[in-house]
Amino acid sequence: FDVMGKLGGEKGFKTFLKNMNAEGVTVYPEVDLIHVYDDKLFDGFSPNKHAVQTLGKTQSVIYDKNLATGINPLGEFKNFHPRWAISTNYYEKFAAEFFKDYEKYDNKYISIGSYGNTLNSDYYEKKTIDRTQTSRVMAELLAKYKEEGYDIIVEKGYSHVLPYVDTVLNIAMGSSKLVY
Repeated sequence: FDVMGKLGGEKGFKTFLKNMNAEGVTVYPEVDLIHVYDDKLFDGFSPNKHAVQTLGKTQSVIYDKNLATGINPLGEFKNFHPRWAISTNYYEKFAAEFFKDYEKYDNKYISIGSYGNTLNSDYYEKKTIDRTQTSRVMAELLAKYKEEGYDIIVEKGYSHVLPYVDTVLNIAMGSSKLVY
């Protein structure tokens, strides 16, 4: 967990948290524990090993673009962020690494939006994982961090995360009216 230099880096973030705490403001940093946005040499992430494998036996890479037009909705390449979906087989490892780093900030508040709105399957032949298994892994991880005293926010809030989170953002207020 590295705080962006634009945010003041580690020292600036600690100062920010201290100042917000003094003002009685709760800070929920947003992290995405199930996608990798930037792969650098020797960073511990290998797309061949850690990324979700699709049915077509390729790595799952998510692109932010309008599928109808093929255009990046943000308009500029510098804002275009393709990302790899991490295999569920590595959720626990990557979450543990993140929370170990995050402990030094002494902030028990976190927003893990993607845990509430994303469920992946992984079709790697030796370790195939379906969405139901992924939901169980996510629920177990959230239960663990809730038990450790974290106040957790997610987005949209699939039912498997609801018992373990404190706040759900952008929850659906209607139904798709899809009947099974």
